Amino acid sequence: MIEINMHRVKEQGSPNDLMCIVFRKIREIETPDVSEPVKREDVPEEGMEIIEELEKDLMLTKEQLQMTIEDYESSIQELRSYNEELQSMNEELQSTTEELETSQEELQSVNEELKTVNRELESKIEELQDANNDLKNLMEASEVTIIFVKEDLTLRRFTSNASELFNLTPSDEGRPLEHFTHRLTYNALIDDINAVLEHKKKIRNEVADKKGNSYILRLTPYRTTDGEDEGEDEGVVITFVDITDLKAAEAKLTKKIEQNKKLQRQILKTNLNKRWKLGQYLHDDLSQSLVGALMMFKRLRKEIEIDEKVYGGQFDELTELLDKSLDDVRDLSHEIIPVNIKEGSVVEAFRKLCEHIEKTFELHCTLEGVSVMDNIDDIEIATNLYSVASEAAKNAAIHGGANNVKIALNADDQFLHMTIEDDGTGLEVSEDTEDGMGIHIMRYRIELIGGTFEIKNTSNIGETGTTVTCRIPIAELESNAELI
Repeated sequence: MIEINMHRVKEQGSPNDLMCIVFRKIREIETPDVSEPVKREDVPEEGMEIIEELEKDLMLTKEQLQMTIEDYESSIQELRSYNEELQSMNEELQSTTEELETSQEELQSVNEELKTVNRELESKIEELQDANNDLKNLMEASEVTIIFVKEDLTLRRFTSNASELFNLTPSDEGRPLEHFTHRLTYNALIDDINAVLEHKKKIRNEVADKKGNSYILRLTPYRTTDGEDEGEDEGVVITFVDITDLKAAEAKLTKKIEQNKKLQRQILKTNLNKRWKLGQYLHDDLSQSLVGALMMFKRLRKEIEIDEKVYGGQFDELTELLDKSLDDVRDLSHEIIPVNIKEGSVVEAFRKLCEHIEKTFELHCTLEGVSVMDNIDDIEIATNLYSVASEAAKNAAIHGGANNVKIALNADDQFLHMTIEDDGTGLEVSEDTEDGMGIHIMRYRIELIGGTFEIKNTSNIGETGTTVTCRIPIAELESNAELI
């Protein structure tokens, strides 16, 4: 029999994995013959002690073996239990693995969806960035100062040119607007912002800065949108539109218009003066000459002896011709100067106008305010009022189908009023049409002498009709110089 011993060599300097193997031959023990049992009496005393010790060892060994067997059986039971648990766990792991595989597939599907959503979001972000860039460039290109203010009056956003009116820098977003000074001569901006927030209404004012530049200030509610529905107001949008050049051009244009009006009025006065002189000549000179010639002709016919049968018809024709020429000259004189201030014929001219309207259009025309007419001593104002009254009365008859027309003049401490009312169907024409041109001319005549003109489709003399109202300042009457 050979005994093999193996141990690790632990000497200093030896490798860690060096092993020592020892082979030793063991003397074989002779096995006693146990074919026949040995009697205890036959065993020597020393042998008995050895036998007893061996029996004790055997008993102990049996007990230990029994305990080992029991432990082994218990271990086997535990191992079986562990094995069952491991099998159960294995099944659970397999089920979990299947679930994980299913979840992995779902996660892959969700991942694909997330990738798609991510691409859409990236596209939306690019669109928003483009829109934001477009908005910024639009605000900058418009050269309009724009300031967005939140409900707590803090700055939301503003254009770069806002620094020209307010002491702002790009880092000031989020700070209260009232903490910044401005270069405007307008100090009610914060009050206007609060008013817009409270009443939800727009405010528009014309303001100026300390350099003299003019701006149109607009304040409107900042409204958010939710799809197609309007959202809530979350602040105020403030805009400043520079109208300095426009104001300068407007001032120049206004000055030019005033100059043109003065020139037109002077031309009208000059024309009216010439017409007045021509009318005077026709009325005072030519008409009187024709009257004198007619009287001399009639007297001469009586004084000289003529053959009535031969020359009577020619004399009659000549007399009729002189009479007709005299009437034509008088009519022409009236057309040229319908109102003769020197003869105090303002009232007479308006009375003849009413008679002409009644005769021509077969309607009833009344005249009121005769005492006021007597006090008009300016030929330009009297002529223009007469022309407007004539045009309005003709419009009432021709376009309105009126049966009654009333011309009235009255005065108070500030204005001379003239109204022309009718009971027709009213006027529905624009000043751009042919019929509306007459309204335009009437307005032009009244404005040229410093008055105002108004026309309405209402009347006090009928259920329907038209009312033309002209107002001339009394100061204009007093300051106008007479032409004659």
